[in-house]
Amino acid sequence: MKLKTSYDNASDVPELFKSAYTEQDGKYVLTGEIEVKTQEDIDAMKQAKDNANAELSQMKTELATEKQSKVEMQSKLNAVELQLKDGDNTEKVQAHIKEQIGLATKELTEQLEQAKAENGELTGKVFATDKANLIKSKLETFDEKHRGDADFYFDSIMERDEVSNEFVTNGRGGIDKGLTYDKALEKVTEMKSHWLPQNVAGGAQSSNGGAVATKQTQLKDLLSKISEGSATKQEQVQASTLANEIKNNGDE
Repeated sequence: MKLKTSYDNASDVPELFKSAYTEQDGKYVLTGEIEVKTQEDIDAMKQAKDNANAELSQMKTELATEKQSKVEMQSKLNAVELQLKDGDNTEKVQAHIKEQIGLATKELTEQLEQAKAENGELTGKVFATDKANLIKSKLETFDEKHRGDADFYFDSIMERDEVSNEFVTNGRGGIDKGLTYDKALEKVTEMKSHWLPQNVAGGAQSSNGGAVATKQTQLKDLLSKISEGSATKQEQVQASTLANEIKNNGDE
C-alpha cells in the first residue's frame, strides 16, 4: 500500500497510520514518523516465531515424558506399599500393577482410537473421491441423458477390495461379484443398451438381428431334413436348441 503525504478526509487515512497524520487547513497531512519494516525485520520475526513454536513443542514433549515417569513411579510406589501390607501375596501385587498400567495407558489408548477414527474417516473420503473419479472417467460411453443413471448405478455396484485395494463389483445390480470396472462396464452396456448413444445401440440391435436371421436359416434347413426323415439325432437336438434360442430372442 502506498501512503499519501496528505488526505482530504480523515476517513481516507489508513487506520494503521492515523497517528502519523494531523489536520492542517482542512486536510490531513503526514507529520509523524512511520516505522517501515524491512524484509530483514520480517524474516527475523518469522524466525523468532519458528523458534518459539519449536521450544513449545519440546516443552510439551518433556512434560508428557515427565507425566509418564510420575505415573510409573507412583505405580511402583503403590506396588511396594502393597507388598509391605500384604507380604508375599503375589496375585494381589500383580493385579494392582495391571490396574495401574491400565490407568496409565488409558489416555494413550483413547488418543490412538481417536486417531484411528479420524484416519478411517479421511480414508473413506479419499476412497469415495477415487470411486467417483473412476466412474466419471467412462461416463462418456453412455448417452448424455442417461449418464446420471449410469453414475448412480455404478456407484451402487462398485466397492473397494480390501486385498487388492482396487474397485470391483459387489455382486449387486445383476452383475457378478469381483469384476473390475472395465469388465463391469462391458456387462452394463450389454444389459443397458438403451443407455448407449442411439447410433451405438442401433448397431448392437442390428448385429443381434443378423445373428437371429442366421439361426432362422439354420433352423429352416434342419426342419427340412427332419421332415424328409434324413436328420440325425444330433441335428434334431440342434434344431430344438435353435428354436428355443430364436424364441428367447423374440421375447427380449
